Amino acid sequence: MHFIWLLILLYDIRSSQPYLTKTHNFGLPITRLEFASNQEVVLSMDGRALKIWNEHNGQPFTSIEPGSDLNDFSHYQNSGIIFFANDDPKIKQYFIPALGPAPKWCSHLESISEELEIDNNSNVYDDFKFVTRTQMDEFGLQHLIGTNAARAYMHGYFIEMKAYTKARGQNKLSAVEEYRERKLKEKLEKERQVSFVKRTTSVILPKVNRELASRLQSDVSFIEESGESSKMNNSSNYLLTDQRFSGLFSDPDFEIVEDSEQYKQLAPMMKKLEVKKKKNEKRIEEKERNIQNEEMTEMDDDNEFST
Repeated sequence: MHFIWLLILLYDIRSSQPYLTKTHNFGLPITRLEFASNQEVVLSMDGRALKIWNEHNGQPFTSIEPGSDLNDFSHYQNSGIIFFANDDPKIKQYFIPALGPAPKWCSHLESISEELEIDNNSNVYDDFKFVTRTQMDEFGLQHLIGTNAARAYMHGYFIEMKAYTKARGQNKLSAVEEYRERKLKEKLEKERQVSFVKRTTSVILPKVNRELASRLQSDVSFIEESGESSKMNNSSNYLLTDQRFSGLFSDPDFEIVEDSEQYKQLAPMMKKLEVKKKKNEKRIEEKERNIQNEEMTEMDDDNEFST
């Protein structure tokens, strides 16, 4: 190997012709050469820059341009440290981790370079969202596998944020519909179970005041299903179960005759009780609707958070 003015010529000792010719393309003479045998690279310097390249094919490894005229350089043996003698008040020094490790007397450079490497890697996937293989199937993104839009990583893929946002928006709509259908099925199943319990545990109506007993039983069942507790519920229960009122459903003398004069006198009060009962039923239904709305809101919040 030797260098003539602007060119570097690499020879095989078995040949009279150079197997590699290298130039810096700056129009400046090459002033210094050095081999880094541990990396199989050549360090060549002119007055402007130091270039490091592969000794077999001339492929660039890296280059350094300090910004001042270079006179000489020193590569610390078996390390990535390079010092420059230059036309500047201070000696310039550089650390290239890919060229070699830091010497023991400046080992802190390794930790600094590791921190910089972590920061750089974290920025690579800023515009990507990690999605597991299961989520790929759920969002219908299988067609992206094998393309630049999906990068395989561990147990999933990094997906371009635009594609992920679009797929998730479509999936969110279907998820809401599925949630509503599931809640509706649960409600219908619950109603079927309640109806079955009613049929299997229904109270045998008495011979006396059958209509009154049926109405009281309906009131008790409705309030028990809604989870509410009220005076009306307690009163209905007492009338049905308290032995002190057993004669009301067994003694014909207590039979309620709606065509009688006494019953007609009680009609206004009965209407008030009926209105009060309907208001109570409406309040319970409103409460159930509010609970369902809260559940839907919680689901939407969970979806937003997972984004």
